[in-house]
Amino acid sequence: MKDNIVVEAENIKKSFGDNVVIKDISFNLKELEHLAVMGRSGSGKSVLIKSLVGLIVPDSGKLNVLGENILDMDDDDIDVIRRQVGYLFQGGALYDSMTVERNMKFPLRRHPDKPSESEIKDLVDETLENVGLLETKKKYPSELSGGMKKRIALARTLIMRPKIMLYDEPTTGLDMITSAEISELILKMREEYDISSIIITHDVSCVELTSDRVIILGEGTSLAEGTFEELSNSEDKDIRSYFTMIHKKK
Repeated sequence: MKDNIVVEAENIKKSFGDNVVIKDISFNLKELEHLAVMGRSGSGKSVLIKSLVGLIVPDSGKLNVLGENILDMDDDDIDVIRRQVGYLFQGGALYDSMTVERNMKFPLRRHPDKPSESEIKDLVDETLENVGLLETKKKYPSELSGGMKKRIALARTLIMRPKIMLYDEPTTGLDMITSAEISELILKMREEYDISSIIITHDVSCVELTSDRVIILGEGTSLAEGTFEELSNSEDKDIRSYFTMIHKKK
């Protein structure tokens, strides 16, 4: 990896039939950085991060993840990269028929280098404790609040010790207090696990709290890039419009 860059995207393009979702997007993610990606619905945010784990294949461009060009990889090689990239889905994607403990054990038991059962138990306890929910081990997802489900879904991803985290709308559907708690947890997890993160979100408060740098997508390309402070005070009113909530509070 050059200059501690863990993700490097150049001139990424993606269409679905006649619908051009991404015309030309370039960006990078540095080691231990939190990069927030904002944009209106349909701007290509989710398509972009799904491309990073091979769930969607761009039509053209260059996409390096952890120093490897994933566009030239076969499925087996992409699986190796996927095991180093955590993905927190918008809905959490917990298995309703499994307890929290079984949800946590599931990815570890499917890993090619599966730990022993005693090691798995220790990892489950340690990771649940790090997100403040060790006492939920025997509960089912239906018994948890929305905020708890997000924490468990994050813990299940972190138990694999990824080098990169992809957050897809991590605070959607949560109240203001719980959203702030999830944002604080995202910061805590970087300190605990030395993770670089891309955070897709419409939540301006989450962006303000968690991001080191922000990219705004629109019209299939990157409209602006900078720190939260720089973009929220931009002279371009269209860029400032993404941060209206903050300006109204002020």
